[in-house]
Amino acid sequence: MHGPALPTCPTVLEHILHPPTRHWRPPRPVRHGPSVAGPLRSRPAIAGFTLTLLCLLGPPAAFGQITPVPPSVSVTGGAAGTSVQLNLVFDPPTLGSGTGTISFTGLPAGVTTQPSPVTFPFFAGVTTSSTNFLFQASLSAPAGTYPVTMTASGVTCGGGPCTGSLTLTVVQPSFTSQVSPNPVQLQWGAPPQTVTVTTAPDAGFSADITYAFQGFPAGISWGSPQVASAPYPPLGFPFSVEAGTTPGTYTGTLTATVTG
Repeated sequence: MHGPALPTCPTVLEHILHPPTRHWRPPRPVRHGPSVAGPLRSRPAIAGFTLTLLCLLGPPAAFGQITPVPPSVSVTGGAAGTSVQLNLVFDPPTLGSGTGTISFTGLPAGVTTQPSPVTFPFFAGVTTSSTNFLFQASLSAPAGTYPVTMTASGVTCGGGPCTGSLTLTVVQPSFTSQVSPNPVQLQWGAPPQTVTVTTAPDAGFSADITYAFQGFPAGISWGSPQVASAPYPPLGFPFSVEAGTTPGTYTGTLTATVTG
């Protein structure tokens, strides 16, 4: 919101250099005794002068705003969060001190702030403030880019709300898994053979992953599901085969379920 419109420099110059026209009238005739003299013509005084006018008037300034640093924020699902600083300028200054809150419009589901709500301090006679917080996204938050509007309560900007905007990008990280050895050879009566599952997460990925195997016939066991947590050490699954299981080649699948 902007304050009252200020005159621009060309308007001010026009008013000063070309003031409203004033028409000159001759003086009334002066009578001297019985005779009448004609009109006396007088000339207005002329004096030289130098006018220097500095054009210092700029465009009208905004009464207040919320400026995010940085203006574009990227947050990764399941990660610790991304830090944002908000700088506030408001007008008129508050008469007392207190705490205001920032509300956000346009955040996708699964994106939150820490702390919540986001607050900022204000003090009597002061027109600026700042605060810091984190944007956090869950693994269910839809990836994409979102325009977000911020509104401050507790202060006003030119008689209206103090607002600002930022661009939020949600990125959902992924990971890769590897099974070793692959293929695996099992024998009747032999000790279980360890199959190792390793996880390579993308930067910022920190969610838990539950691994399990499926698709093998009865008689082949691999233990039970296991959970891999950051920093994702290798997991070992004991594969074994019961005596009497039909010899052959079987193909199974490693499943990975992300939680958190």
